[in-house]
Amino acid sequence: ALASLLAETDALRADIDQTAPEHIQAQQALQQLTDASLEADRLSAELGARFRNAESTKTQLETQIGQLNQRIQDAETTLDEINLDQLADDIDKARALLDDATQTAQNADTALTAAIDAQQTANDEKDSQREALNNAESQVMRLTAEIDALAYILSESQPDEATPAADSLRVDDGYEAALSACLSADILLPFDAGTNGFWRQDLSADTQLSAPQTGTPLASFISGNDLLCRAISGVSVIESDEDALTAQHQLTAGQALVTPQGHLYRWDGLVRKHTASAEVERIRQKHRLAELSAEADIARQTEEQLRAAFDAAAGTAAATAEDARTRQANSKQAEQILAERRRAHEKAVFAHESAERRHQDILSLSASARDDLQQAQASIAQIGDIATLEIEA
Repeated sequence: ALASLLAETDALRADIDQTAPEHIQAQQALQQLTDASLEADRLSAELGARFRNAESTKTQLETQIGQLNQRIQDAETTLDEINLDQLADDIDKARALLDDATQTAQNADTALTAAIDAQQTANDEKDSQREALNNAESQVMRLTAEIDALAYILSESQPDEATPAADSLRVDDGYEAALSACLSADILLPFDAGTNGFWRQDLSADTQLSAPQTGTPLASFISGNDLLCRAISGVSVIESDEDALTAQHQLTAGQALVTPQGHLYRWDGLVRKHTASAEVERIRQKHRLAELSAEADIARQTEEQLRAAFDAAAGTAAATAEDARTRQANSKQAEQILAERRRAHEKAVFAHESAERRHQDILSLSASARDDLQQAQASIAQIGDIATLEIEA
């Protein structure tokens, strides 16, 4: 049995020796298959990695394409929202409003200047009228004071309680002394009744002397009470004493000649060189009082006229001042509106310029996005179909 086993062993060894080359070939083939399998595994892993990379890149590109499409769509929407024509029209409207406000402000300024000039003119006229009124008031006050003083003097010099007859006469300037020479102090007596004497007015006036033919009747220079005028009806005024002395011979009863200086030449031969007397001064003062009273009446009328003119000028000045204040307020309001319109115009211009810049920027961004989209689409086309990659794997 052992021998048999040994024989089998030897036979097996012989077989092994015979199959050894085949075994080596088989091992080599196995090694080749193992290497091929490893290479296949490597290639499979590489293809898997390429697949995964391609899938990731495609996904990223698809996401990028979606974002770019959205960006382009947003840009187009924004471009549609930017209405440059409307903004330009807004500028035109703002410009028109600004021009209108500018014209209004200029008109308001012109009106204000005219109102200020009118106010100055009115104030000057008011001041002028005030000065004229002050002068008129001063004139009235001066005349009133002089009248009061003269009236006081006349009242103090009045010889009787009644009014002197002289106060009823109006004597031309320069003939007071002639009248006084004819009537002397009697001219200061009152009419009808008086303590020291008086002039009767109830006597017949049928008889009246005629004035001497030489010279000018004294009655030509006297007006007033008829009784006193009759008392001097037989008197003529002659210029020189020499002529009076010569003509005195021709006088008839009751007649007389008198010089302006008060030298009296009577029919009965009396020659009296009259000097200034109280009656002459009274006549002059009375005349002056009448003149002052007339001047005062005119001065008062003038004062009232000037007061009315001043009141009118003051009213005009007040009205022009109020108009100037109104014009000032209008001008200020116009300037405020002008400033607002100017800011509105500048805002419209700025909005249009900003919109233009944004429009250009969006166009540039849109163009850049379209370029990026084309590149992304080209890149995704190069990747190919992922299904093909799977088949190759």
